[in-house]
Amino acid sequence: MISAIYPPLRDPYNSIRLLSIDRVGGSTIYCTLHERSLKDHPKYAAISYAWGSAVDATRIVVNGHSFPLRYNIWTFLERVCHDKSLQSALFWIDAVCVNQRDFNERSIQVRIMGQIYHTATEVIVWLGRRILDSDLAMRWLCRGKAPDLGGPLGNSYSWTREEGIALLGLFQRDYWTRVWIVQEITNARQITVMCGAQK
Repeated sequence: MISAIYPPLRDPYNSIRLLSIDRVGGSTIYCTLHERSLKDHPKYAAISYAWGSAVDATRIVVNGHSFPLRYNIWTFLERVCHDKSLQSALFWIDAVCVNQRDFNERSIQVRIMGQIYHTATEVIVWLGRRILDSDLAMRWLCRGKAPDLGGPLGNSYSWTREEGIALLGLFQRDYWTRVWIVQEITNARQITVMCGAQK
């Protein structure tokens, strides 16, 4: 089964696999992996996310085979299925696009990770599904208020108590504890932050 999902990359130092979502049947998401060369500058979105707990694992279908997937990234794929602007996109998601059972492939892909994120048309930061007041926090962030750099820090940003609590909750998510986000974000040419239905 693994060989059917992961045929060896033709050029391991320059090739990556990209995921397309083919269709949704009930609660099952059907996907295909496509090999592409970074030298050809393929159009894709690289996903920056927290893996999350293995306890909440679910399954998708990749290249016709059942594939275990952690819940957090499954929620991203489910979100894509409801966003017409993303439905035909290609995605680089390390948990799916890299054969995690192949140590050599994994180590090579880690070495070119900066290039993978830099070559991507955009990097999507997936903070996870909507929880409690995360919509409020995302709406506040999307207002795009620039800080008043001439005044005291207290005057730089204004939010209500509810917005402050919502922002605190958003920035306490597991995503922000990952060291890898530094490389993923600093190499990005364009970043889109998504949380639930908000972006």
